[in-house]
Amino acid sequence: MSIPTVTFKATDLPIQSVTVFNDRAQIKRELKTNLPVGTHEIVIENLANTIDGDSIRVDGTGAAQIHEVKFKNEHVVREDIDSPDVQKLVNEKKDLEKEMAHVQDKKDLLKRQLDTLNSMAGKIGSSDKTFVFDESTEENMNKFFSFYDKRAVDLKQEMREADEPIDKLKKQIEKLNNQIDQLRNGANFSRNILVTVNVAEEGDLTFVITYQVYSARWSPSYDIRVVTAESAKDKTVLKMDYFALIEQTTGEEWTDTKILLSTAQPCLGGNVPELGTLNASFYKAPVPEPETYMRKARPMMMCAESARMYSADIQAAPVMGRVGMTASQQVLSTEFELSEKKTIPSDSSEHKMLITNVAFEPSLLHECVPKKSTNVFLTASVVNNSEFPLIEGDAAVYLNHSFVAKTHLKAVAPGEKFTCSLGVDNAVKVTYKAPQKFNTESGMFSKQATVANTQTITVQNNKTAEPITIIIREHIPKATDEKIKVRLIQPIIEAPKNEEAGRKLSISKASPTNGCILNAEHNLEWTMEIKEGEKKELVIKWQIDYPSTETIEYKEEF
Repeated sequence: MSIPTVTFKATDLPIQSVTVFNDRAQIKRELKTNLPVGTHEIVIENLANTIDGDSIRVDGTGAAQIHEVKFKNEHVVREDIDSPDVQKLVNEKKDLEKEMAHVQDKKDLLKRQLDTLNSMAGKIGSSDKTFVFDESTEENMNKFFSFYDKRAVDLKQEMREADEPIDKLKKQIEKLNNQIDQLRNGANFSRNILVTVNVAEEGDLTFVITYQVYSARWSPSYDIRVVTAESAKDKTVLKMDYFALIEQTTGEEWTDTKILLSTAQPCLGGNVPELGTLNASFYKAPVPEPETYMRKARPMMMCAESARMYSADIQAAPVMGRVGMTASQQVLSTEFELSEKKTIPSDSSEHKMLITNVAFEPSLLHECVPKKSTNVFLTASVVNNSEFPLIEGDAAVYLNHSFVAKTHLKAVAPGEKFTCSLGVDNAVKVTYKAPQKFNTESGMFSKQATVANTQTITVQNNKTAEPITIIIREHIPKATDEKIKVRLIQPIIEAPKNEEAGRKLSISKASPTNGCILNAEHNLEWTMEIKEGEKKELVIKWQIDYPSTETIEYKEEF
């Protein structure tokens, strides 16, 4: 006994929402129908070629029960499963082909006229009869060749003019062919979902079909705008525009759709990796394999952890309303919902959409490593006091409405501090003078060599109404042998507390402490405040003692 079948095209079902991940998207489509009592098969055909068959889920509301959900590929004629976008491109291609055929026909007629004219010219004088040249012959030949020259030139010119639109139309048709092939993705069969449902009471039924598709992604992008304080009463403000760059080539058109952005990574498995036993044994050289042996490559496994799911019962589903842009924290991810519905075509173009904008009060800090560069870099230290986590991504930085740099933000959770480079501040000048070095030798029996190094650094704050806090970093050699003794003479560094020993000064600290420390890399970090228009001179002296029989080598390691 055959089961009554009701067929729907996937593209005719409205999209409830699209959740975009970093490597795929989840689609929710709504299907409404009215079925009599009994068992029925609902077929949703022609889904996207990029669908993940293991991700399909069907839920619904109404007096019925779902018995089975199947995913099936059926061979069809390609034109029968073309999406509206593909059909539109195919129709455009047909129109261009008709236009090109019309122009080609005109060119063929011109060529036929030229061939006929050339044939007539070739027959002159080819008769077996004796050729008599007289005044009438001369006049007729002059008339003919005058006509021939003009007409042949005109015909060739018209043929050349016809070549230009033909070449242009060929390129347009080739472009459309590439677009059609890309959207079709070589598909010769239809992806269908078959739902077997038992209706207990005739009435309206609503189904929600959820599935995932590949070839969709999103990534964050930021515009960071820093407006510095113009007076002591004002505050420096950092404004951040948080964008999402979305692109998709799934073969489906997302038209006027609610878009959600998720930081979840469905392709990553949820199982804890196993740790085997680490055996220690004597090394044995492997036996070389014969050259004729070809090792077969193992096939790559598609990363997909979601199993095929479907609802066993159709139940009343609660309706959840949202207002404005929201960021909901899931167990392992964050989900953003854009405040307005968007349209994203399947054309691989990048769509930049605003998620939200937030404002912070940053602490500005200047930094300079004059041994490498005398440029003074301005950085902003900020606490993310918003409810939104900042995902790792690229950022464009603007200082006082002028673009200064491109930078890369690392992931920042709400409440976490982060820093942002604002580029070079030309209002602060650093001069790095040539170091003064003195070599001496002492000792009677075991001679010791001494190298004394003096480095002078000048910092000038040319700002007229703004003091600055600056960190100067400079090398202090670190001994790698007990025979080498390194001593920092100037500046004098206070002994750090136990909990701060070996600590590296972090530029993410909101208010760096003035003074000098040796950081974890054994480099001097000199933090100071310089008032507007003030100039300071820093003197750094260090001394190395070592056996005179040895030679000191300086090597920078990271």
